Amino acid sequence: MENSIIELREVKKNFGVFPALKEVSFSVPQGSITGFVGRNGAGKTTTIRTVMGLMNYEGSVKVKGKEVREGYALLREGIGYMPETFSLYPYFSCKEMIKFNGKFFGKIDYNRAKEYAEIFELDLNKKIKFLSKGLKQALSFIIAVSTNPEILILDEPVSGMDPIARNNFLKILSEQCGKNGTTIFYSSHILEDLEKIADRIVIIHKGKILLEGELDNLKENYKRIAVVFKDAINKKDIERIEGIKRVEEDGNGFLIIAKRNPKNVLEQLNKLNPLSMDTYDMNLNDIFKEIVGGKDESTN
Repeated sequence: MENSIIELREVKKNFGVFPALKEVSFSVPQGSITGFVGRNGAGKTTTIRTVMGLMNYEGSVKVKGKEVREGYALLREGIGYMPETFSLYPYFSCKEMIKFNGKFFGKIDYNRAKEYAEIFELDLNKKIKFLSKGLKQALSFIIAVSTNPEILILDEPVSGMDPIARNNFLKILSEQCGKNGTTIFYSSHILEDLEKIADRIVIIHKGKILLEGELDNLKENYKRIAVVFKDAINKKDIERIEGIKRVEEDGNGFLIIAKRNPKNVLEQLNKLNPLSMDTYDMNLNDIFKEIVGGKDESTN
């Protein structure tokens, strides 16, 4: 992709004989909010740690056009990173922790950090050991985002946040991308949050990329169709229609999942003279389940 700020091509990563990433290829366009989703053990954290230069790998991983293994230290200043488990020193105050991390990031916008702390109702003078899990995550996020990064990489950032904190988090993310043009690469199990702000989705399963693309296009193509026929219809006749992913019999009718070109699917179904036919939109959670198929994963 021409304007990609992160680009992976045929990336492999093994832990001993165990393949964690299997020729992973995808791109993150500059200025996008890209959601990175997969079940537990799909390879999300391994991929992110590879992008962050924290793991050796086979293949190509480029950030801002430069191969990560050939000089990631030169790129680090422009990247904000919030790992799933952020190292926080319990006897530091929140303010001390922010200043401490500022030395590593090279710059921290302390006014912005204070502004975000107020949004999360986080007392910067409070010792970290007295914070709840959700407030620790909020502090970790504030540290990452207050560097005004060109790229913000987040790995399961809101698992301990309550609904109000999550809404504040999403609001800040949207503003960060909109006002500053920050590229956001965001891994999360909370698909309803991703659906609110992401414009692109990458799905990984068992170390392989199953899908990448615009979220709007994905939702436009995946539809649930309920159809009832007067006369008996052979299920196989419906399954032959191009663009159908799955067909289930439902009493006198069928429940159909279209995965591409739903207009054509509806046109072909109309030729079978249905008594009724209704089309329903699918949310990201529904689509994810259809693509992954509910199968167990075996990668880390």
